[in-house]
Amino acid sequence: AAPPTSPPPRVASTAPAVAGGATAAPARPDEAAPAPAPARTTDLPPRDPEETRALLARYAGSFDGCVAEAKRDEPYLIATPRSVVLTMTIRPSGQVAYPTLDDAQLTGTALGACVKRRSTSLAFPESGGEPVRVRLPITLGR
Repeated sequence: AAPPTSPPPRVASTAPAVAGGATAAPARPDEAAPAPAPARTTDLPPRDPEETRALLARYAGSFDGCVAEAKRDEPYLIATPRSVVLTMTIRPSGQVAYPTLDDAQLTGTALGACVKRRSTSLAFPESGGEPVRVRLPITLGR
């Protein structure tokens, strides 16, 4: 009888992995690598704090729909007007991200979720510079 043979040893591929577990063939030396996408640069000035404050004041009533829903579904949360601080980041694109509330009781409620969801729909003008973290005091149930 012939001696048992072992399977050939596995050799690790040096080709980079791609989605689905497949491997990409190594680039041929005569092919030019694609140029990286240019970084987005903007000549816009940094966000104006005064303009941001004015917009935040104007948006303070944007949460009235959330309050109307809470009066129906969670009336105990706003039996009396409730002051909270909404903290959010305004990206240079003008998009709002990472909304949080300073009221731990509201965090896990439909009212809190509505306020945070609505805050991400607020629109700010595009600006240069870094994202800006802002605080918006609001009174719910006024």
